[in-house]
Amino acid sequence: MQFRFFRMPRGHVLSPPAHLRWACSHFVPYMRVHKCAGASTVLPMRKAQDLPLFRAMAGEIKARRAALQISQEELAHRAEVHRSFIARLEVAETQPSLAALFRLAHGLEADVVDLVSGIKRRYAREHRDIRRS
Repeated sequence: MQFRFFRMPRGHVLSPPAHLRWACSHFVPYMRVHKCAGASTVLPMRKAQDLPLFRAMAGEIKARRAALQISQEELAHRAEVHRSFIARLEVAETQPSLAALFRLAHGLEADVVDLVSGIKRRYAREHRDIRRS
């Protein structure tokens, strides 16, 4: 998404988070412009992320880490990823790449197939719970 430079109204002093919220509220939320395209080329928004899948992955990683009785920092060290990445995974804020998934499985002393099947079971439960409500 391309961002335009803007000026705050005179006399306004905002903290950085409020400043960013103000800036983001002044962009059209349902359009994105390709960075290589001209101003007239508008692409549709990407599909929304699958939050139940993120939650299922977060729950499975957290449960396996707890079963091993290791900290996020220890898992990050074993999987050769940053600790903040593990933290974001466990609160369902991000998703791992395929390479990171293999490293996580190694760090959790599990086979990738077992890890993914555990995520699949949790996802089925999450999806079923959403349909009920």
